Amino acid sequence: MFIGRATSQDFGVSIVGSVRETASARRVRLGPLAAATALNFLWQVPYAVHQYGVAWLRLSVWSLGLVLAGVWFAVAARRYRAGRPGGRGMLVIFLAVEAAFYLLHNLTGAFAADLPLSNPIVLIASALGYATALLAVAYLWLLRSPEDDPKRGYGGGRAAR
Repeated sequence: MFIGRATSQDFGVSIVGSVRETASARRVRLGPLAAATALNFLWQVPYAVHQYGVAWLRLSVWSLGLVLAGVWFAVAARRYRAGRPGGRGMLVIFLAVEAAFYLLHNLTGAFAADLPLSNPIVLIASALGYATALLAVAYLWLLRSPEDDPKRGYGGGRAAR
């Protein structure tokens, strides 16, 4: 008769490994989001130079904000992909802020007005902005399930210890 608490090691089974494998199979793939976000951030450089010229150098606060947002996304995406606690939350908050930014941008009267066919640099910047805004909303919907959160036991949280 067995008295006490059995662990996965008692039976030669790695429950932690199987939970992590299952969680990574359920994890939402971030490739399209990462590609669009990186392209959007990178395109801000030619856009800013085109729009503001040398005066762009005086916009260093905005540039710093853009760099910090890029770092935020990179850290959140990496933590999420690795199944680390807080990754999903960081990513969801980033996406919510991005969607809110573009919603505010469009509510101020920029909707469709920022798509000038005669100016390809602004047109591309705006198209990338619309694409990342739509992707942010789509990924918020895809990431809505708390089952994917490592803090709830998938991918390294409490249950996997």
